[in-house]
Amino acid sequence: MGLGRSARAVCLRPRSLEVDRGGLEGVLSAIGDGVPVLGYLHWSLLDNFEWTSGYAPTFGPVAVDRATFKRTPKPSAYHLGSIARAHRA
Repeated sequence: MGLGRSARAVCLRPRSLEVDRGGLEGVLSAIGDGVPVLGYLHWSLLDNFEWTSGYAPTFGPVAVDRATFKRTPKPSAYHLGSIARAHRA
């Protein structure tokens, strides 16, 4: 049995980390300006179904194997976690 689409999605995707970096830099800038930021919400936790693209997009930090529903954190999940731990109040 070969690797399914979700298993391959576990690889590091630098573009998604760049998107996160841009959003997080905006949050840090707002904090620097005195905005009382209480949290940060990533667009989607899981790779999910998109009405126009089906299951093709895999932008969540947690991959979902569509056959078993097993959830596997991607490197971006660990990256976001390390940022959260470094900046917790």
